[in-house]
Amino acid sequence: RPNQNLRTEANEIAAKAKAGDFSRRIDTSTFTGARKSALEKINEGFAAANDKIDWFKAIIDAVPFPIHVIDMDMKWVLLNKAFEKLMVDLHIVRDRDDAVGRACSTAAANICNTPGCGIRRLMDQGLTDSYFDWHGTDCKQDTSKILNHKGEHIGYVEVVQDLTSIIRVKDYTNTEVERVASNLVQLAQGDIAINLVTAESDEYTGEAKA
Repeated sequence: RPNQNLRTEANEIAAKAKAGDFSRRIDTSTFTGARKSALEKINEGFAAANDKIDWFKAIIDAVPFPIHVIDMDMKWVLLNKAFEKLMVDLHIVRDRDDAVGRACSTAAANICNTPGCGIRRLMDQGLTDSYFDWHGTDCKQDTSKILNHKGEHIGYVEVVQDLTSIIRVKDYTNTEVERVASNLVQLAQGDIAINLVTAESDEYTGEAKA
């Protein structure tokens, strides 16, 4: 009976491990001696693997830029904390566990399901960067392949940067420089009806206006 239960447990644990869940442990309470010790060692191995996974997740969560990991079917495998916050704040997912298995296009950027998709640009054109509008923000995304220890392509990782403040300041400054340049041309021609009105600023361009 213990052996039959062990086989059932082993199958369940193996299935969960293949899905990335190393939290299950073998119940060793019905075993004794060398077999019990061997099974406890296996449990220790699973615990060590689980700790290592948690360690790598903590590293990814420590990165301040939004990061999402995508499988070969273009479905989410992992969202770091920064990406999770974006998705939750936009009411796209409940949390990152809810996101796992969903198509990465669920993010609803304006490049999703188009040739401008970061993964499509990488695979079709060899380009690692993509630019897009995301709910009113201007973003850049860097896409890389994920390779396993055999060098086989198994997925993608994408890192997002919000460039809104940089782009808004650049556009605002360019507009104001063009206004001043136009004024100088008018003055050189003896026309004093110049435009002295500085454009209104927004949350990003207040310093530029000042």
